[in-house]
Amino acid sequence: QEPEMTSEAGPGSDETPVEIALYGPSEVAAGDSFVVQVVASKVRDLVAARLTLRYPGTLAEFAGIHPGPLMGKEEEESRALLAGVPAGTIEAQVSRVEGIPGVSGEGALALVAFKVLAAGRLEVSLEACELVSADGQTLSCSAGSMTAEAI
Repeated sequence: QEPEMTSEAGPGSDETPVEIALYGPSEVAAGDSFVVQVVASKVRDLVAARLTLRYPGTLAEFAGIHPGPLMGKEEEESRALLAGVPAGTIEAQVSRVEGIPGVSGEGALALVAFKVLAAGRLEVSLEACELVSADGQTLSCSAGSMTAEAI
């Protein structure tokens, strides 16, 4: 019988959830574009990250996603794939190019661009994340959010 997968590290496990934080500007102006960095700490041998971000679709629109510096040079070492962009949600994956070893350490997994449509409280949150290591293991991660005042 297979043990149940949980998002929490069990007793005796040295695996702690990878912390994911979102960083962006604290203030943006309507009409401007801004970038949110999806930053991971303590990753080991990471080959892919599946991310679901949520944002207020009335205040901002999704403008693009690119692999962050931690994942390596885009196209040569890494790529970003968009699974879907339902209103107010982004489902995407950033990954290493097949055949290239995984990455370890801390840094930006993805850079997500938005365009500000209107003034208001603009919260971008990471609804779900799944990290995959080179040996196929799924790593648990804790999610964060960031808020900018759109003026």
